[in-house]
This record gives sequence, structure tokens and C-alpha cells, in this order.
Amino acid sequence: PPKESRPAAPTPAASLQKFRELKYGAFIHWTPATLIGKEVSFSRGIAIPASEYDRLYLKFNPAEFNAEQWVKELKTAGFQYVVFVPKHHDGFSMWDTKLSDYNIMHSPLGRDVVKEFAAACKKYDLPLCLYYSIGDMYQPDCIPYDMFGKDFGGPGYQLPAGQAPDFDRYVRFMKGQLKELTENYGPILGWWFDGGYQKTWTRERGVDLFHYMR
Repeated sequence: PPKESRPAAPTPAASLQKFRELKYGAFIHWTPATLIGKEVSFSRGIAIPASEYDRLYLKFNPAEFNAEQWVKELKTAGFQYVVFVPKHHDGFSMWDTKLSDYNIMHSPLGRDVVKEFAAACKKYDLPLCLYYSIGDMYQPDCIPYDMFGKDFGGPGYQLPAGQAPDFDRYVRFMKGQLKELTENYGPILGWWFDGGYQKTWTRERGVDLFHYMR
């Protein structure tokens, strides 16, 4: 393929072969948007006002969530790995992140869902991958705000007076969250990155992120 389309930080051959051999995996994605039965993230500012969407977590209390039961059922069904979503485009963090209050610990549930799920995967030997959205509708520094050319309601809060949005600052925030997940929720088989739709997310930034994660 053309040089510009080749990966700048290719996956080690042994890791890629390990992933290919697993073949059959499950993708687990649920957030406070489950409460309204609408599409996660893309219903924000479209199906319901962004301000209402951003407050769904205040009513989110799936108290019967049992990570071990979920993982055991996945194993019984024949899945060889699982991809879990800690953060989608709406910016809500399903783990105890120290970098944003917009997270599961401030919901009525008050439990670190990713930690529980990762621990169950480790206990039952189900390889875990994590999904992370580069685009973030909630963070005012993640500019421009319109993904796919649509207005999803703008950021979830305003920056202090006189402070302009800064995409570099957002990238530092993103890397901080990825550091938390990598260091505290492993072992992690692989990463699924999505949401780099903004023109501010360049190939150079993507290459930098790959090297950072390695």
C-alpha cells in the first residue's frame, strides 16, 4: 500500500497472530444512555437535549450488574476475548477516573464497572480489550465539536472565563485517562480506538498515540 497508509507503529507479529487465533470475540457497550433506549452518544443533542443527556448518569443505578456472571456466560457461549467500552464519544467514563468528575463513581451505582469487569476477565482467563473514543462531546477542549458534520449540543461544561479551548490540553487529558486504564486495569490484550473524526486529530497525532501506548 502507499507509504502514507502504512502503520507507523505496526503491531508486533506475535501479538497480531495471537489476536487472529482468538477469532471470536464479544463487544460489550453500555452507558447511562441505556436509560432512554437510544443510541449511545449519537442521541445526544439529537434525540434529547445535550443538557438532559449529560445528566442521565445521575439516575444510572444498574445495581444487579454482576461482572463474574457476565464473563462466565461469555466463556460458556464460546467467546475467546471481549472488548469493553470504558468511554464512548459522549465522554462519560465507566471507571474511577481521577481526571474527570463525569464518571460512574458519581452515579447512584458508585462502583467501578471497568475494574469489576477486568477482574472477572482475569479470574476466568478471558482476554480483555478496551475501547476508547478519541472524540469527546463532553470536553470543551476537544475541538471542533461537530463530529460527522452534526451538532451534538456542544461541550458539557464551559471553560473558565478568558480560557480558550486547547486541543493539546485535551490530548494530555486523554493520555492521562489511557495511562490510568493501562496501569490499573490490565492485563489488556489490545486497544480499540474510535472517534478521531475532528480535523484536529491528524495522522501525526495518531502516530504519537500509538507510540505512547506501546
